[in-house]
Amino acid sequence: MSTPDELVFEIAFLRRNGKSGPRPEEIRRYLGQIEGIAAPRAGQSVYRYRNLDTQVSCDFVSYEPDHDCVGLSFEMELPRPLFFALETVPLVVQTAREFSLDVEIVSPDNDMPACEPSFEILLHQWQLANREEMEILEGEGRQIARLENQALEAMWEFMLLRGELARRYNRSHVCVPPVELVREKATGKVSRVVRWKRLSAAALADSDYCWLDEPPEPLRDGTLILSSVVREVAKFAFRDLSQPVNHRLFDKAKVQADLIKALRTAPGQPAEGFELLNYRDVVDRDLTPLLDG
Repeated sequence: MSTPDELVFEIAFLRRNGKSGPRPEEIRRYLGQIEGIAAPRAGQSVYRYRNLDTQVSCDFVSYEPDHDCVGLSFEMELPRPLFFALETVPLVVQTAREFSLDVEIVSPDNDMPACEPSFEILLHQWQLANREEMEILEGEGRQIARLENQALEAMWEFMLLRGELARRYNRSHVCVPPVELVREKATGKVSRVVRWKRLSAAALADSDYCWLDEPPEPLRDGTLILSSVVREVAKFAFRDLSQPVNHRLFDKAKVQADLIKALRTAPGQPAEGFELLNYRDVVDRDLTPLLDG
């Protein structure tokens, strides 16, 4: 659930035109079939959606039906990166269409009447609320980490397909490390990083830094090297591939000695100068709603 300084973006599901709504057991059965949603514990009412790869989360909260409200709402804390909405708003639309329901935005203050949901309308309303919450928090002096929109979306797309990529390379013993977010302590700059363990066979996502994790000597463990530098000094070692998502493949064990030699010439920074961030702690640099662009 939210912390005291976070706004909850809430959407209620409503009966349409006075028609009878779904029974609570029908809602429970439907939500239980959605991948990533965990049923409530005994005595609780929150169906939690969690994607461990993308770190995206939201809640479907059940309660007693009241007038037109069928007893179900969607909730997400703000602010969040845009891809949180890109992944979860379709769940709202699908649920409403499954039971022929309307939706209404409960919070924040909203002047949009109950309506049949569409992805575009709900995404727009979410973006408006997300931007407003950012303006409030930054107006109070909060420093919220930001990263370029395209960088965050590319990270999300890779993490959505990381499992498929891992299955593709499983037989070849090629690892597929996740994309992580770090903030440089001295400057506050946020960057994407991938950890390359032991310089072993790996499919690496687009990133700003490459983190050397337990590399062969004489390379130093915990060194972050700009990915652009790695591409330049070690371009002989990689293949650029675009399916099922953009990545750089290193599977040439025979050139590891040359790779070590090349990376020795690359300037790096110690990991101690950075702090790890959760995806939810970073927002898009440009918060202009897509429909306003």
